Amino acid sequence: MFHTAFGGHAMLSDDDPQKWGNAPHTRAKHEILVRYMKAWLPILRIHRRLVIVDAFAGRGRYTTEEPGSPLLLRDIAGRVAGNRDFDVDLYYIERNPANAKMLAAEIAASGPLERVVEHDPICDTFEGAAPGIVDAIRRAGRPSFWFIDPFGYAGLPLSLVNRILSLPRAEVLVTLMVQDINRFLENANHQTADAQLFGLEGDELLARLDEVKQSPDRVGALRDLYVERLEATTAPGHRRFVTSVGVARRGPTDIIYFLVHSTGHPKGKREMKEAMFEALGGFTAFLGASHPAVMASESGQLDLFTPEVRMNLTVDYTSLRALLRTRFSGRRSEYERVQNETAVGHEFDGYTDNHIKKALEDLAHQGRIRLFRNNLPSKNKLRPSDVIEFPPA
Repeated sequence: MFHTAFGGHAMLSDDDPQKWGNAPHTRAKHEILVRYMKAWLPILRIHRRLVIVDAFAGRGRYTTEEPGSPLLLRDIAGRVAGNRDFDVDLYYIERNPANAKMLAAEIAASGPLERVVEHDPICDTFEGAAPGIVDAIRRAGRPSFWFIDPFGYAGLPLSLVNRILSLPRAEVLVTLMVQDINRFLENANHQTADAQLFGLEGDELLARLDEVKQSPDRVGALRDLYVERLEATTAPGHRRFVTSVGVARRGPTDIIYFLVHSTGHPKGKREMKEAMFEALGGFTAFLGASHPAVMASESGQLDLFTPEVRMNLTVDYTSLRALLRTRFSGRRSEYERVQNETAVGHEFDGYTDNHIKKALEDLAHQGRIRLFRNNLPSKNKLRPSDVIEFPPA
């Protein structure tokens, strides 16, 4: 759910009804969450039992009667687990006693779900409750997905996020409240929260924050710093695939937050990019903007555009084709490996699997690359095991 500790509701208690209207940017965030979870759960069904944690669960339902993140997650878990041979554990963390009580009542009223184990809402902070859940997951050796949608940005230590990501097959989706962070960047009283968030201290913290202050795009610089710190603090021998999307009210200078996703597998990043793009009509949603895809999405009319039209509304295929030819120049590789390699780093963060597939098929049609299937030249649509031959640049 959406909360703010330092924004316009700073003086309201966490359970005040005024904080629980379902804003358009919150609906956009939940659309991404739902789309990704529908893809993530079936992929990991081979592990038989999965864990989902809503780390800032809230009250369960908005004053508009729309379901919040815990109810959305339990609905997806019930639908997917009930139709497949695996189980899902659901954990909810909510620090406000009134909200936790309302959430427990919502869950009880909804009834049990087949093959879903729901733990009672934990009335505690993220920092207080998460370590115990981490230990339980580690003992069981299960994959886990954590939705970390905090109150502002206090109480979100990078050390704890790293502890979660040290679990086998763990993923996190973090709401990085850049608008609030930027607003209080000059305030020394908030440096403790900054230090925890970025995992930096002393002169190093001050130097990095000063770089952000000097940037012409401070909210973008804050996102970049957080992503850099996520990647820089990865345990030796491990790799992190991180992607993000911005959600704004009116335009690129009014971004409220970035959703930052981190996973240990390239497929997870690729699936999240698809979810972000499909949910928002692009990689930054400007709510109320005049972009046709955004307008269509907001009015519920996105389906009026064909998938190809939606892609071409926002994608620069000329640049993508050039980037692919440069990145893979002189190489011969399976298509699936090409897609996985595009998840490394951030060169291709503005493109989904579908965009890359279309660009590669365009290059093949233009005679700039060659496709092979079963060791024979192919002119068909790409399949994962097809081989692509890139001539030297």
